Amino acid sequence: MALTGLGRYEDAILSFSVSVALDHDMGAVRHEMTHALHRFLAGAPAGYRARCNSLGVLAPYSLHGRRPRFLAASYPALNCSDCEDSFSGEEDFLQVPQKFSSTSLGGPAAPVVPQESTRLRSLVERIFQEVEKIKRMDVKLEDLVVNPDLVEQSDFDCVLCCRTLWQPVTTPCGHTYCWMCLDRCLDYSFACPLCMTSLADYLSSSQKAVTEVIEHSLRLLLPAEYLARQVTHHQELSELVQLWGGQVPVFVCTTGFPGVPCPLYVYEPRYRVMMRHCAEAGTREFGIVACLTKDPGNKSYAEFGTMLEIRDWILLDSGCSILTTVGVRRFHVLTRGERDGYDTAKVEYFRDQPIPADKLPDLKYLHERVRPKAWQWFNSLEAELQSEIVRAFGQMPELEEDWPSLADGPVWTWWLLAFLPLSQELKVEILATTSLEKRLRAIDKTLDRIQAAAVIKQGQDVAVATRPEELTSNSRHQANQTQQTGESLYEQERQSQHTATSSHQLPHPIFNASFLGDNREQVMESS
Repeated sequence: MALTGLGRYEDAILSFSVSVALDHDMGAVRHEMTHALHRFLAGAPAGYRARCNSLGVLAPYSLHGRRPRFLAASYPALNCSDCEDSFSGEEDFLQVPQKFSSTSLGGPAAPVVPQESTRLRSLVERIFQEVEKIKRMDVKLEDLVVNPDLVEQSDFDCVLCCRTLWQPVTTPCGHTYCWMCLDRCLDYSFACPLCMTSLADYLSSSQKAVTEVIEHSLRLLLPAEYLARQVTHHQELSELVQLWGGQVPVFVCTTGFPGVPCPLYVYEPRYRVMMRHCAEAGTREFGIVACLTKDPGNKSYAEFGTMLEIRDWILLDSGCSILTTVGVRRFHVLTRGERDGYDTAKVEYFRDQPIPADKLPDLKYLHERVRPKAWQWFNSLEAELQSEIVRAFGQMPELEEDWPSLADGPVWTWWLLAFLPLSQELKVEILATTSLEKRLRAIDKTLDRIQAAAVIKQGQDVAVATRPEELTSNSRHQANQTQQTGESLYEQERQSQHTATSSHQLPHPIFNASFLGDNREQVMESS
C-alpha cells in the first residue's frame, strides 16, 4: 500500500503477487491489488504526464498537492484521500485519446490501434520470475540467518516516542508507529503524523492490527530491547492506575442512573484521551456527573454521580466515538483532581439505607400505587416520543422480586427519572438520596404536577377557544388565572432548559422539558 501511495504501481503489483504466492490469502490484498492494477493499466506515458503537470495537474506529493490533503484530514466529508494521487490514472485514461484528435494533430483523427504493452509483458515476466524463485526455495523461515552486526536498534524506533516500537502498526501510507503512540495522535487529528495523509477510511474500517513481520523481527533480532520495552509498557500501565490513586476519571456531562443505559457521543480530545486510558487500564469504567456551571472551578460539576460501564464503543471516521454505557453504582465526590486535561475525583460509593421491617408494608403500598401511575403517564406520551425514549433507555424494566433489598432500589425508578422533565439539580438531589421511600414520593409528586400542568394547559386551550362575549365575569376571571398559571409554568420550563441539556448526551426531545426545575422543595419534601 505504501508503494501504491508513492505512485509505484508496478512495484506494488509485484509485491502483492509475491505476498499472495506466500500467504495464499487473496482476500487481504484483493482491493489494493485491483486498485494498483487499474492505475498501472490506465497510466499515461511519462512525457504526457509531465506535459499535463506543466498545465496545472498536480503531482502526487508536490507542494501544491499538500493543500487538498490537509483539507481531507480536516474535513473528511470532502471524500479526498491523501492516498489518491492528484493526477489519477482515470484522468490519464480519459485524456490520452485527446493526443490523437484532429485538434492536436491538425488533421483528421487516425484510428487508434491497440499495440502490445511492453510494460505489462515486463511486469508479468517479473511476477513469474519471483514466483519461480519461491517455488525453488527449499529453506524454511526459521533457517534464514540475519547478520546481527547489520541490525541497528534505531531502525526499530518509533518516531513519535523515540523508543523501541511496541505493538507496531503500519498505516496505509507506509509509516509505522507504536499502537499507543498512534492512538494518542488520533485523539487530536485523524491524519498521519508524518505525511498528513488522511486516515479516515483507515479508522472507519477498523483495520488497525499489529504488523506481524516487524513484531517478529523485533523478537528475533532485538530480544533484549523487546523485553525491556515490554517491561516498560507494563510499568506505564501500572503507573496510570496508580496515578489515579484511588480516583476515577470523571466525564462532566449529565446525570446518569444505576442500571439505566446512557448513550454518549464523545468528541472532545480530552475525553477521547480519557476513554483510551480506561481501555488501556482494563477498567472500562468511568464516572459521569452533571455539569452545574460553565465556569471552571471546584464546583463546576455535581458532588454526586454514577459509575458507567462501557458496553460498546463505536469509533467514527472523524475520530469521535459513540459509547453505549450502563450505570452500575452511585458515588459521592470527596476530592477533585485533573489528569491530561480531564477531571478525576476520589469518590465514595454508597447505597440505599436498609428498610425497617415495620415500614416495609407502607413502602410496598406506595410502590404499588406509583408504578402503575408512572406506566400510565408513559403510555400517555406521543408515540414518537415513546419510541425515542425506548431507543435511548430501553423498555421499562421488570420489577425485581427482591427490590426492597437492592442496593439502589428497583431499576424502573431510575429508568423513569432518566427522562422525567426535571432540572439537573433536582435529578442530582434524587440521585443522592438513600431513602427509597423519599425517591418514590418525589416521583409521585412529579407525576401529579405533570398531570396538573396538563389540566391547566387543557383549560387554557378551552379559554382561548371560547369567545369573550360569551364569558361571564367569573369565567373570565378563571380563564385569566388559568392563562397566567400556564404562562408561569412555560416560563419556568424555558428558564430551566439551559441546565437540562448537555452537549455530550445524545439528543432527546424530552431532555428540554424541565419545567419542574424551580419546584425542588415541593417535589423532594419527605412524607
